[in-house]
Amino acid sequence: MMLVAEEPVVNMTDFSRKNYIQAAAKDPTFNDLLEALGNLREFGCSFYNEETVGVLRAVQRFIETFRKGRVPDQDTTRRLVF
Repeated sequence: MMLVAEEPVVNMTDFSRKNYIQAAAKDPTFNDLLEALGNLREFGCSFYNEETVGVLRAVQRFIETFRKGRVPDQDTTRRLVF
């Protein structure tokens, strides 16, 4: 799932003051959260040590336990994100 950017894309190779971090999505869905954690874990496999990747895997498993049976409501998802 791709989120549509409401603001210009940040150039990650340009460190001048004109670049800024984009605001987070207003109401992320549970599937957005799972996708973001999966992407972070994949990114972590390339850059972090195995212990750090293990923590990311544990977080992903913990979050996935809330999906057993049904997708959590928006309030629960918001709490899991923050």
